[in-house]
Formats: sequence, structure tokens, C-alpha cells
Amino acid sequence: MENKIRVILVEDEPFWQKNISKYINKENDIEVVRIIDNGPDAIEAAKSLEFDVILMDINLSRANLDGLMAIRVLSQAGHKVIALTAIKEQEVIAQSFKSGAVNFINKSSLVDILRAIRDAHMNQIYIHPDGSEVLRNEYLKEIRLSQVLTPSERQVYDLKSRGLNKTQIAGQLHKSISTIKKQIRFVKDKLKEQGISF
Repeated sequence: MENKIRVILVEDEPFWQKNISKYINKENDIEVVRIIDNGPDAIEAAKSLEFDVILMDINLSRANLDGLMAIRVLSQAGHKVIALTAIKEQEVIAQSFKSGAVNFINKSSLVDILRAIRDAHMNQIYIHPDGSEVLRNEYLKEIRLSQVLTPSERQVYDLKSRGLNKTQIAGQLHKSISTIKKQIRFVKDKLKEQGISF
């Protein structure tokens, strides 16, 4: 069959490289055109290789979710990236989507990867159940945050959530550290009432 959907598989474990590519290559309309074992090489290959969809493992080389950085770079370049991992933590799933993944599939749901590839290629919106509940929860959390926090409190919340300390937040927002301390305390109190962790 001509015009197959061309997939780059970014995966560092030989077991998964072999089994995922074998599973995909059984299909008449999809083929793995390259297997890459790290994020930087995937970013580089995407500049010259012709492909349609990238399957990106999140934990490459045991380097603490380094696949998320690659997803961010590749999605910003306009590529369709599906996050693929054995990790099930909600925060990691949320980070995958925030980084730009079009879908999230756990390796235990590998049988569903074919639909995810076809949907991504056709620009169809179908979020796999492995990621849909987390997306829904994130959406509801966003609504609650916008209802509860003032715009300036939301700025503090977002910067603190990104890992900045009080001094860095104060510098970025051009406020005193004592003002930031007060705002963080107000934010924590408001979110505690809503049952949102901070």
C-alpha cells in the first residue's frame, strides 16, 4: 500500500523497540521508518527525515522524564507526538499534554496505539482513556483556579508551580519578597478550602 503513515519510534529499551515496531509494521497502512533511542537524536532526525507521527517514550535512558523536553521541542516545530510510557502518575500524564503531546498511551495499552497513530495522522481528536481522565481533571482544576484566584495570585501560583522560589518570583513580578510571601499564604489558604494541593 502506498502512502503509509510513517512513524518514528523514540524508545531506548530493545524489548520495546522490537515489539512495538513489529506490532506496527504488521499493518498495511503504517510503518516505523526509524527507531531512535534518545530525545536529542529524535529532534535532530525530525529536521531531515520524512515522517508523519512520532511515538515518544517519556523516560529515555533513565534520565528522569527527558522525553517531555523532546515532546515540547518537536510539538513546537509542528510535529504530532504521542507520549508512550509505562508511567501512570497523573502529574506525568498532565505534563505530557502540557508539553504538546496529541495523545498519551500507556505501554500496557499497546493494542490501542494503532488507532492513536491513525487519529493523530488524520488530525482527529480522540484522547485515549489512559490520558482523558487526567485531562478532564486538569481542565476542571483550571476552571476552579480561575474562579478562586485573582490574576496576580494566579501569576504567583503559576510561577511557584514551575518551581521558582519566593526570591525568583519576587524578581520576576517586580514585587517585594514580603508581598510574595503574603500572596503565597493567601493562595495556599484559598486552594486548601477548594481541596487543591499547592
